[in-house]
Amino acid sequence: METATKVNITISVDAHEFVSAVLGSSFTTWSWWTEFKYVDGYDWDTTPSNHNLKFVKVGIQDPESYDIDDDVKTKRKSLSVNDIAKAFGELVSKGYTLDHADLDAIGADSVMQYAVLGEVTYG
Repeated sequence: METATKVNITISVDAHEFVSAVLGSSFTTWSWWTEFKYVDGYDWDTTPSNHNLKFVKVGIQDPESYDIDDDVKTKRKSLSVNDIAKAFGELVSKGYTLDHADLDAIGADSVMQYAVLGEVTYG
């Protein structure tokens, strides 16, 4: 019997629908998210056609910033469509079960944590 192996597949999805699913999922309801804002005139209805353009700024409690007085610092990062898509893809390749068409707040929170921190720390 052969050992099961994995294969990577690539899918194409509408950028605006994908970003809306992630950013509209209420991932910011958790206390570790300290900031969320669109920049450069972008908002819920507009996604930049240049997918490398940083259009949303988020802030999350930096898990490495706790000090003796429990003073928590915020790690801020501006993200592009490609940054969010890359985080999504990397999590899927690590075994996370994520569905871009039916993304809940927990899944989107993981994607955004990975996009900002490079890991899923909270949750």
